[in-house]
Amino acid sequence: MGYNLRNRATKAGEGEDRDPRTLGPEETGDAATNSEAQARAVEALEKVVSSQGLLDDIIDGVRLGLFTIIFLLLVLLALLGGSTPQLFPVVRPMWDFVGNLPRFVLVFPYRVLDFASALPRTWPEAQLFVQDLVAERDNLIKTLPYKQMAIWFITAKYLWTTYLCVRQRDRLHEINRPHAIRQIVSRQKFLEANAYSLDKSSVGMVKDFYSTAVAIAKIVYGYYPLIWSVSGLVSTHYLYFSPDNEIAQTCVMLALSSVEETVLDLPFSLYTTFVIEEKHGFNNQTLSLFFSDLVKGLLISVTLGSLVTAGFVWVVHNTSDMLYLYTWLFLVTVGLLYTFVYPTLIQPLFNKVEPLPEGELRASIEALASRVNFPLKKLYQIDGSKRSSHSNAYMYGFFKNKHIVIYDTLIESTSIEETCAVLAHEIGHWKRGHVLRLILLGFAESFVMLYTFSLLVYERSLYESFGLGSMPVMIGYYLFADVYSPVSTVLYFIKNIVSRKYEFEADAFAKKLGYGDHLKSGLIKCEVNNKGNMNPDPLYSAYHYNHPPL
Repeated sequence: MGYNLRNRATKAGEGEDRDPRTLGPEETGDAATNSEAQARAVEALEKVVSSQGLLDDIIDGVRLGLFTIIFLLLVLLALLGGSTPQLFPVVRPMWDFVGNLPRFVLVFPYRVLDFASALPRTWPEAQLFVQDLVAERDNLIKTLPYKQMAIWFITAKYLWTTYLCVRQRDRLHEINRPHAIRQIVSRQKFLEANAYSLDKSSVGMVKDFYSTAVAIAKIVYGYYPLIWSVSGLVSTHYLYFSPDNEIAQTCVMLALSSVEETVLDLPFSLYTTFVIEEKHGFNNQTLSLFFSDLVKGLLISVTLGSLVTAGFVWVVHNTSDMLYLYTWLFLVTVGLLYTFVYPTLIQPLFNKVEPLPEGELRASIEALASRVNFPLKKLYQIDGSKRSSHSNAYMYGFFKNKHIVIYDTLIESTSIEETCAVLAHEIGHWKRGHVLRLILLGFAESFVMLYTFSLLVYERSLYESFGLGSMPVMIGYYLFADVYSPVSTVLYFIKNIVSRKYEFEADAFAKKLGYGDHLKSGLIKCEVNNKGNMNPDPLYSAYHYNHPPL
């Protein structure tokens, strides 16, 4: 498990002293000698953070519009009363639902008792009960409105995440530090972090709206039948594969969709890297390096993705009722192999990875590993500064073959003791079994998903609802993912809760080793240097963060 310092709080008061010369303990020297420059810088940042841009005006307009619509609807309902569904038939389903709620609440206990009384009490009854459930399930699968469900779920998820972003954005506009960080983060650093997060929030919200609109448009206007037909044309007429070769056609579709997604995402990637990251002092990339990474990443994803996709489709077609088990075993194997392939074969294509030089830092890390019996096999340094000033560190490997990779930016921005404290936290994950538990949790999640997918992969009504005449496996998987998104959203939230709990336990482990103060100072430095979110909205952070905020 990699310790992502950026994600510790990167997903931003009240009654504060407004003196812009208030400095945190990380700033040294006599503040009085540069108070005027400090004051001007803080004043400029206050204006940037508190100012309302176009996106904020749009948000306020939507809020006002929603409140107005709700108020008018309530007035209209009060005036029309029971005649509302006759005058406006479109609201009848909601009207009936709300009207039946009291009755549903009253009869619910009796429904539960009826269900309990109907439960089987003998083995033959249990067999019949299961058969009835399976029959009901199969009938439901054939009658679900898959296309409408996909649109509803995509829209609902967008509205939910946008609501969270708006809540977070309100926090980002605050210019006063929370009490909890007032003694450890200067006012200027706090405002710089908010300004950075606001810029990222603006681009993120525009991108989310754009991505959601594209996803819905693909469903409404028949994107999946189109790309499958185009892939078949390319596969048969230009690559000379048989028209019945689904694996070849699927690999072509993967390549075309990867290129399409890369092109659609390119404006946002360019703006984020060369405008936002550049503006806030993080970007070290050149355009040539950016596009070199883009091309290499695309080629690697298409090559490896095609191999995995071909294997997945083959397994699905060559297994029977247990296809969920065999596809699960296949994907688990691929996932475990990737943990070895990425750091040893893929990452060196993008970064220079070399052994950490002999010296005090290496000796301290090796002493730490020996102290807790951590099976450290290799210790590397990576040139993260080649692309960004953000700092990071992670480890990988299984059993007695553990590797630690440290970004040069982390080494430069923290002391030896602080770097060891961060690694002690990571070793705490290993010592407490967090890595294995999270891996097993991921395996269980994928098993449930693949079992559900196995119920739908050969369900013709799923494909027909999206305009497909055939039933290609990967198209079915994409459609299933849209329908399955509510479950994925809930599991995402649960995994983040578990992850944050483990982070506190790993912090406690590092503290027990005597690194408490150094871990605290190291994380503060990383948070300040990375301009992390230091004033997160509770609901936003509860849903999005897998690491606790500062």
